[in-house]
Amino acid sequence: MVTQFLQNERMDVGSIEFRRRMEEHVDYLEQVHTHATERDWVFPYAMGVNTRHLYHDGDRKMSPFDFVQQEHQAAQRQQQRRLTDQRRLVSSTLGYRETLDWCSSDNSHNQSICTVIKSQNQCGSCWAFAAADSIETAVVVHAGTKPQSLSPQQFLACSSRAMTTTFDYCWAESGVDGSSWLHSKMVWGSTNDACNGGMTHAAFADAAQLHWSLLSQLDLPYNEEDTAQPSEVTLANACSNSTADDAAASISGWEQVVGRLCENSTDSTELLKLALQQQPISVGIGVLYASRQRNAYRVAL
Repeated sequence: MVTQFLQNERMDVGSIEFRRRMEEHVDYLEQVHTHATERDWVFPYAMGVNTRHLYHDGDRKMSPFDFVQQEHQAAQRQQQRRLTDQRRLVSSTLGYRETLDWCSSDNSHNQSICTVIKSQNQCGSCWAFAAADSIETAVVVHAGTKPQSLSPQQFLACSSRAMTTTFDYCWAESGVDGSSWLHSKMVWGSTNDACNGGMTHAAFADAAQLHWSLLSQLDLPYNEEDTAQPSEVTLANACSNSTADDAAASISGWEQVVGRLCENSTDSTELLKLALQQQPISVGIGVLYASRQRNAYRVAL
């Protein structure tokens, strides 16, 4: 298995260190699944190995047994909460559309409010694209204008303030299936760094607090090879601290739409569905390490 993995990834099959580290990670995962099988329990997410594991030793803060016990208990709490929510939703008058697509006519506006799909290419700029697309659709919903593509490049060039933001996750009070590290209140520190990654909420904060004149994609095209500087024509306006009259858009604030209140449900999926009835929203998907154990790569299913 290890040899095949190294061959598939075009890595040095003869490297003793690569082989040792990968075998440590594989052995840990095998023990985890053995303990889960003994409990007659299947993880709700997939765990595996990737090339990252070739460069880090397989040490863990938790034993395979303790890790399975922790995740199993979190899953049981989550299941109980879902059953409670199902009963609550059945008796509730709140509902949502059976089908919903904001990029077609299948929504409350009976028309698409989306612009064309953009590509970040090889740049780690998903956070900037998410910010631009969210603001685009929010403007259409609340101002009744036609969709207009905003410039992710502006966020790459201008959003770089270090900031700390507190988020509420009301559904996490009783534990979260597969995310036992998550608490009902979390403080996130971040600094957006162009192609090296960033956080969408920080981009929102910069645009609102610094009163940016948000530029269109036509005024400031995307250039992954030169994310630090806008073109000469728009250099003066890209990071302007005053909203111009001819701006493509501007925002005065932003808010967390899922997690602050759990009056209708304590299931994050149901809360997300309810929020989506109003407009498209940005969702941060973190590639996290299971229970903060280094290199335990996890993908939610």
